[in-house]
Amino acid sequence: MKLTKIIAIALASVVLLASCEKTQGPATGNAAVGFASETLEYGLGSEYIKIPIVTTGETSVYPIKVTVKVAAYSGDFAAVEDVDYMITSKEIFVASAESQPSVEVKIINPKDADELRFVLEITEQSNAQSISVKNATVICKKSDLDRICGNWTAKGQNGGASYSETWKIFNEGGKPCITGMWGETDGWMEGTFENGGLTFELGAVQNALGAYNFSGIGPGYVIPMYGRITPEGRVSGATGEITATVSEDFNTITWNFPAGYGFLLGVFSYPDGATYYGYFDGPFFLDNNVITKIPKVAAE
Repeated sequence: MKLTKIIAIALASVVLLASCEKTQGPATGNAAVGFASETLEYGLGSEYIKIPIVTTGETSVYPIKVTVKVAAYSGDFAAVEDVDYMITSKEIFVASAESQPSVEVKIINPKDADELRFVLEITEQSNAQSISVKNATVICKKSDLDRICGNWTAKGQNGGASYSETWKIFNEGGKPCITGMWGETDGWMEGTFENGGLTFELGAVQNALGAYNFSGIGPGYVIPMYGRITPEGRVSGATGEITATVSEDFNTITWNFPAGYGFLLGVFSYPDGATYYGYFDGPFFLDNNVITKIPKVAAE
């Protein structure tokens, strides 16, 4: 999972291949390293992009070391290194023919541009026999999903009182993700986006926003779901898909809730999420079922 407030995640140690280069004689074989293509396209909704280094063939000595630099580019949408983007490492190591290394690039201000372009060049390599694609023009431009990314105001009634909070929508691998619901930032609700429409699965364990120790229950996830007030005045929850429509100017999102329903934060069993224990907060009834994007200047 992408969250937890009750479980510590142990990270595996990383072996630095740079200190382990072999000293035996010249490498032999038919290995070629290079970029996947001379032109590579990415979105502008994420802070980092990864540009793969592709290896074909085999060599007798690993790791293969690849050195990358920024080459001159003066065409349209030319980006400036260390102003618009920065490369986290210009030395890439290929541990084996099966490994999939990449050049990691941080986009410094992704929300301030509609398109950025720059050229990367492999200046040298060791332990391979050739360079396949030496230069790659990297094009980063906003998709419709990227235009949704940013901070959004969610206002309405939560538990019978006026309520407002800020949600953040971001692009994670081509999927729209929302964090900040009920102030939860450890996890996010992940969905799909197609033809101006958003779809999210409410009540799904993969969309858990956090995890807590609940009195009388023990460890439990908190997960967004449907919520309503019954005629008897009780809170009732339900799970299933919720869709939303993005406006043509990308400034509002209208949620397609049935009449009388809003977001409810439910408590589910940990770690399988199979059992619903009840609600934790809500229902949160959005004003007109709409959230509104916060302008860039105001969002800073």
